[in-house]
Amino acid sequence: MAKKESGTVRKFLTLFLAAATLLLFPALAFAKVPGPGDPGVRVAKFWIGQKFYEANGTKQTMDVAPYVKNGRTLLPIRYAGYALGLRAEDVDWNSAKREAALMRWWTNTPGYDKKYDYVVFTPGQAKFSVNGWPYGKLDQPAEVVGGRVFVPMRAVCTALGALAFWDSKERSVTVVTWEKPPEPVPLTVKEVAVPRDKAEATVTYVGGRKVEVATEKPAAVSVQGFKLDAAEYLKLWGIPESAMLFDPVRGGFIVRGGAGHAASSIKCEAPYVAFYAGEKGWWGAFFDRWPPEDDKDIDPMFIKDGMFWSGNAVGKVPGYLWGLAEDGSDLNGVLTLRLKT
Repeated sequence: MAKKESGTVRKFLTLFLAAATLLLFPALAFAKVPGPGDPGVRVAKFWIGQKFYEANGTKQTMDVAPYVKNGRTLLPIRYAGYALGLRAEDVDWNSAKREAALMRWWTNTPGYDKKYDYVVFTPGQAKFSVNGWPYGKLDQPAEVVGGRVFVPMRAVCTALGALAFWDSKERSVTVVTWEKPPEPVPLTVKEVAVPRDKAEATVTYVGGRKVEVATEKPAAVSVQGFKLDAAEYLKLWGIPESAMLFDPVRGGFIVRGGAGHAASSIKCEAPYVAFYAGEKGWWGAFFDRWPPEDDKDIDPMFIKDGMFWSGNAVGKVPGYLWGLAEDGSDLNGVLTLRLKT
């Protein structure tokens, strides 16, 4: 009888410690980053020259067709919004200002004035705004054709939380996004240090608390200098899997950040950052990129063993997502990034 009680006590302690670990380190509660085919993930597809599109396999008609100009796929702004699951009232044209806007709602979060992300384009102008910040710049401006406002699809997708994949053989664009976008992710971590090839990290929170944590797998590996597992690394910054989206077949990864709060007069939180396998740099919400594709010292991002891998590109993302300057180091096999909060 005593042995049975001892075994029961041991089981209780094991369960208690496991539960305590999850409570203390919620970032270590391993889960799967959602992707196409998972509940809550939306997939839409357009074909160049065709007046229809598909959303979650259902065919929808349009009165105009998308086209390509200067290497960019342009869609009527209303259908670009519908591809993301927006309602008719979330698409607006201000004839007095000649501005076209899209609003994408997320659930209520205390502390945020707006409950949606929004993007505003002016036909004929390269500049556009995201969440009120006029930092966006297009290489192909929006334009009016046949009485319709056409907008570059990738710019819309990145600003409002979606991946956009071009298929040159089909001449089609596939859009992958959440049915309901995740809430903005508040800043809780100011420094992360990850050793190469070890399933561990040191996380320093905004309040100063420093914690040694175990990761599901190494966040950094010794490949071509170093490579970061995008999902594993960003989880250390307090970003949950539900705020990431990964398409391993088409080769894309997108992550949710802040939602437009100003950190300074020239820096602001960016709502999303998107990565594509085969490219060197990420796409920001303002249609900006880092690093540039012609940087000879940067290797292209890739997918291996079901994970999205990158070098400096992923390491540069936290500062961009929360609108903060950062500095980093690579000493004794440990990669460290600090945000200047």
